[in-house]
Parts: sequence; structure tokens; C-alpha cells
Amino acid sequence: MLARTLAKIGLVAVLGTGAACSKTPVKPAEVDAAPAPVASKAAEERPPEPKERVIDLIYATKTLVAVSSKVKNPRDYPEHLIDNKQETAWNGETDDLKGWIAFRTPKDVHVDYLTITTGFDKIAKDGTDLFTANHRIKKLALERDGVVLGEHTLDTNERKPQKITIDKDGGEFKLKVLETLPGTKKEWRELVVSEFHVFGKAPAVTRDIGERPRVFVGSFDAHDNEVDPPKKSMKGPFPDLATYCRTQRAFVAPDLPSRAREYKENYGMDMKLVPSCEEVKPKNPGALRAPYHELSTVRYETGYSTVQTLVVRTDAGWLDVPALPLDIDSHYDPGCPSIFRGAGFDGARVVDGPTPVLLLRMSLVAQHFIATGGALPNEVAVKLQACRLEGSAMRCDEPVDINYAVVPNNGKTKWQKDAKYTITPDGHVKWLAPPSGPATEEDPADSFGADAGP
Repeated sequence: MLARTLAKIGLVAVLGTGAACSKTPVKPAEVDAAPAPVASKAAEERPPEPKERVIDLIYATKTLVAVSSKVKNPRDYPEHLIDNKQETAWNGETDDLKGWIAFRTPKDVHVDYLTITTGFDKIAKDGTDLFTANHRIKKLALERDGVVLGEHTLDTNERKPQKITIDKDGGEFKLKVLETLPGTKKEWRELVVSEFHVFGKAPAVTRDIGERPRVFVGSFDAHDNEVDPPKKSMKGPFPDLATYCRTQRAFVAPDLPSRAREYKENYGMDMKLVPSCEEVKPKNPGALRAPYHELSTVRYETGYSTVQTLVVRTDAGWLDVPALPLDIDSHYDPGCPSIFRGAGFDGARVVDGPTPVLLLRMSLVAQHFIATGGALPNEVAVKLQACRLEGSAMRCDEPVDINYAVVPNNGKTKWQKDAKYTITPDGHVKWLAPPSGPATEEDPADSFGADAGP
């Protein structure tokens, strides 16, 4: 169910800076169109256009973020540090004025720079300027894998995110606060930071559909605010979807009261969690044949989110299909939900062979963050995922990218011609050549299978 294979022909080659919380259309712009203020006096040279664009590593990859502490209230989430909203902020614990922000990136990424606000850029309802009322960070020390890279002085009069160049390969980085400028409210003694982001290049986008980056407290191993554990699977097959849903509701019901208490105690959220499960028939299920007789989708409550996933009817009965989830609506969402809006199901077909393959075609949408004064249009990656019946369960490969498109604000999607691929004798999708030819407005789902062959 994981979206781990958005390779260079897919979103990475065209991603700009993540996915926007706001749905308001904005004019597309390059990532360097309006650079953030620089934290030192040395002028930043604008590099030539790279083959791979700079992306927000926190949202696009499995980058971990941690902070030294958090304020003791249920309203200010640590994730407010990275939610792309100036009007929310990470609040450290009272008197933790020499705290830190750390991030751990995958080893295969390159970290170009980070951006950070010096304080809390918000005017309160009573007119208080929270930027000048709170402490502002004046000086920081930057470390990589325990080695000090240098010290950086921030402009405490600048409200926008400020840029600190790193230009290092992936690893574990830590920003230690060395000095702050006290605010006008002397009794307020917390570190407050509206926004923090890390930009660089990565070989693939590895965040999953619906996966929200977390900000841990105290260390990267502090999982007290990790509320989305892996989904527990039900044992199948089931004779019909009514039995599937009845079993699913009974499966999750015992956990819901304790989950509701956790939301209330940890996050101040009053959640009305009730078991739910219903079939949602797809518009284009595809023409199937034995051993895959019928394909549908089911939407149900997990206690952590509502999820819509694929199910298939085989000779033995209905089974879960561990493919890309079509939708995840998390109950815990302090900021931006995910870089991925969800997967669109474009159809399925069966490829004959020693083990017949259920070949799924999906479109994965990435929405972009407004991070450096502009925004890029959305991207759509068309993916093929091969699934096989193994015993009494379905098994799916990681999806393979075969096309992508930029979706501009005028809504006229420009597709490439599908990448060439084949299905190997052992039932896997093998990518042969990248998308090619002039972009067209044809929906590539219309030609599903035209360039494929076993």
C-alpha cells in the first residue's frame, strides 16, 4: 500500500517544494523565483537550472524531525513547526531557551539548505504582536552527525523564513539555539518558531499516501505523538462484502473507546468514533477474468483514519488488495495532511502467465507547498502495480511509474506517451523506456495496455 517508487521519471524530476495547505490557485513559479532572506551577509549565488528540482525533504522523503521540548497544552502541536502556516508555531517548554531542532534525512539525499523563522509571526485576536512579544532566535549552531558546521546569526527583525545554506549529503543535523532576543512579554519564556523546512534533492519521493511527517519530542525515538501505526490486516477470504464489512466493524470496535480517550487527553480533540464500513463501487473496474472475478473498493473506519482500499473477488472469496490506498482521511491533522492527495483508480486487467497477474493502473496526485514565495502546479504520476494471488492472500509489488503530467491552473493536463514496459514471466512490471513524444491532452487511461505485453 505504499507509494515508495516515485522515481526520476515521475514526481521527483518535476517536484518543486511540496504540497499546499491552501486550495487557492496560485501562479506557477520556479522554486527560486522568490528566495527566502539569507541568514548571513554573504550573497547566495543562483545555480544553473538543475536536472532534479529542489524539493521539501521533510514532506517528500522519510526525513524525521525532532524538537527539544513542547509546551504543556493540547493546542500547540509540535507539527505546527512544519505545517507551512505562519500563524501557527512550535512552542517549546517554558525556560527551554537553549533548545534545539533536529532532522535526520535518508543517506541518499543531498541537503541544499534549510529555512527557519526567528519567531512567531502572528497578531493575536487582542492585537498583541506575538512576533515581538515572544523570544526570537538570534544565533544558532548547526551540527551534522555531531560535528559543528558553523554558527549562524538570524535577523530578528525579519518575519519571513530565513535561509541557511548546508550543501551536504544526508545525515543527522541539529540546530542548537545559542542566543535569543527577549520579547516585550517578560513572563513569556518559550522558544516559538512558525516555520522550519529542509530543501534538497532525492532519488525518489518516499512519503506514503496520507502519511503525515511527525515532529518528535526529546529524540527521534520519542513516539508519544506517533498516532498512525501500520494498519492491522483482517484474515480472509470472505464470502461477500457484507461479511467483510461486518467482520471489519467488529475488528475495530474494541479499540475505538481508548482511541477517543487518547485524542481527548493528548490533543484536546473530541472524536466521535463509531465502526463503519461500506462498499464504494469504482466507475471503471476493468474487464477481469479468472482467478480475479470482480474488483471493488471499501471505505472503513480504522480508529486512526477512514481508509478506502481495493478488494477483489477470487475463487475463494473476497480479499484485501495491498495496493496504493485510494484515500486516507486521518483524524489527527494539525497541519498539512500529506504531499499526496490520494490515488485515482484508472482500471485493472489480468495478464496471463504461470501466475496470473492482476495489473492495476492508478494516478497519484501530488500537491505543492507554497514555500519560497511561489508555487508549482500539481503533478500526477501514472503508475502500474502488479498483484498476485499467493495462497489465500494477495501480494502486490511496489508500483512502477510509466507516465506523469503537470496539471496547470487552467486544468489542461499535458500527458506524455506511456513509458514502454513489459510483464516478466514471473509476473512483475519491467520498465523499459521513459515516457516520450509530444505532450497531449489525451487521458493515458484510455490506452491502458496498448504498449504493454507479457
